[in-house]
Amino acid sequence: MKNFTDRKVPVRRAIAIMAKNNIQIYEDEAAVILDLLYRISKTYNLDKIKKSAT
Repeated sequence: MKNFTDRKVPVRRAIAIMAKNNIQIYEDEAAVILDLLYRISKTYNLDKIKKSAT
């Protein structure tokens, strides 16, 4: 799934961030995590959240 054209976080950076928190992952696992996060951020409706808070 490559819906994002502006992916800002490289897989190796995600691995490094996870390693700082003592979490060891492989490149394919990091790619899946990034895909999930990009998908969540794409479908997240901030306007709906703001309206429900008011």
